Amino acid sequence: ALHDHNVLCPGNRELSVLHRSAHYICSSDTARTSFAANPLKYIDAASPPKLPPPRLLVIGPAFSGKTMHAQRLAAEHGLIFVDFAHYVRELALGPSDDVLTSDLQTCLRT
Repeated sequence: ALHDHNVLCPGNRELSVLHRSAHYICSSDTARTSFAANPLKYIDAASPPKLPPPRLLVIGPAFSGKTMHAQRLAAEHGLIFVDFAHYVRELALGPSDDVLTSDLQTCLRT
């Protein structure tokens, strides 16, 4: 998931692959098949995978500045700001033409 989708996912020990005396734990059967077919694509020591940006959740009481601080953090650190209440409303009301909502739905499915 990290190499192909830039997302960290927990591995499943039942989906491990043995390569050069090391066990590599994959997150899905698809990932395991891809890794087994070409392990060097995933373990190139010359260029380790870039870690995805952190995911932050800002919580607090109403009118405490959550949105303002989350937007500021996103802007300062190059992160994506997601208004969770907006996202939940979009899910409840159906599909949207909103690009962010569409991208987020795609990301959450992977």
